[in-house]
Amino acid sequence: MVDYLWDLRTTARKQEEQRRQKETEKALAHRAMEATSAQMKGKSPSESFTQITYPFSTDSLFREKYINPWGTIRVGRIVEDLDALAGTIAFRHSKHSSEVNEECILVTASIDRIILGHRPNLNDDIDLSGKVSWVGTSSMEINMTANSSWTTEPWLSALFSFVALDKNTGKPAALNRLIPETDEEKVRFGLGEERNQTRKRQRQEKSKARIQKRRKGVQGEHDHADDDEEVSLETAAQLLFNEARPFLDLPALAPRNIIRLSDTVTENAMIMQPQQRNTAGRIFGGFLVRRAYELAYASAYMFGGHVPRFRELDEVVFKKPVDVGDLVRFRAFVLYTSTHMHDLPTAHIQVDAFVTKPENMSSTLSNTFNFTFEFPAETLLRDIVPESLEEAITIVTRFQNDLIQKEEDET
Repeated sequence: MVDYLWDLRTTARKQEEQRRQKETEKALAHRAMEATSAQMKGKSPSESFTQITYPFSTDSLFREKYINPWGTIRVGRIVEDLDALAGTIAFRHSKHSSEVNEECILVTASIDRIILGHRPNLNDDIDLSGKVSWVGTSSMEINMTANSSWTTEPWLSALFSFVALDKNTGKPAALNRLIPETDEEKVRFGLGEERNQTRKRQRQEKSKARIQKRRKGVQGEHDHADDDEEVSLETAAQLLFNEARPFLDLPALAPRNIIRLSDTVTENAMIMQPQQRNTAGRIFGGFLVRRAYELAYASAYMFGGHVPRFRELDEVVFKKPVDVGDLVRFRAFVLYTSTHMHDLPTAHIQVDAFVTKPENMSSTLSNTFNFTFEFPAETLLRDIVPESLEEAITIVTRFQNDLIQKEEDET
């Protein structure tokens, strides 16, 4: 037993030494990349501006590709196209920078937000456009919009994040600096820097996340006299799970307006084909978003009993790359419902994508997508009951993030 404990101690020391060495190497690499970045060419946002026009008013065959069964725009197709266009914009900003950057590849790191203001008239031509709005050492943000050609007011806006990777090592690569010129470009650059700092803080303080105990407006109106105090996410999740316990233990006595989270699950699977690959040989992020959106839309339709209206897409994180030939399973489920988060009843749906390898009996989470759908005012949506503490944590985390976004939108 003593020898075993001594071995554990030795192993722990080795692991700590390896961790410190990796941190040192990472810090040195970051400083070297910052030095390289300082020498990179500076470009203005206007140099990366790109726009394409869809001739819906004159090309009926082209228009047919973007019409859904209800005669409105296929949002998933537009999002897929926006991702491809954002990749082109990212390349325009990064190209011809230096010999160092000739060996870099650009990949979609995340989609911070996509908001649908209204649905366009498909008899109008549609403009998709965007430009780089913020650049860090190895990452950049690209603001994308879609608008009818007769106006500059967008009906859809999106924010994509790309990262540059060394083609040979796969490590972050330096990008051209961005030099904002107009007041609007300077504001957008400042907001991008704020988001970058926020992401850094979130990574450092993830375990210290706090949430308002007050939960009014999510899944009914649970409001208590002492609900102004802050508790940890874990504590809030435990409270939510405790609240669900009686319904799980005594399902025959549960009210008809609740449903277990597992009863909202829908799934599909598909093989990734070479036609969906990007310049890096991996599957386009936009293609994965479209497949996730279509499953989420079908899930919302089956859950709400009415044709849903897409409102927004938040927090798309591309955790692992997806390769040609991979078997990808998409799993959608309703996290929570609300009558207070927005003007109309909403269902908040998460879609997880797993790269599955049957021959290895393995399944790895590659992407997570968060969608919000609206329903007609008279729609009565069921409350979601978590069946485990893990599910409760997921619900509480998503609700808190949505609440923060709502407060930011209202300020």
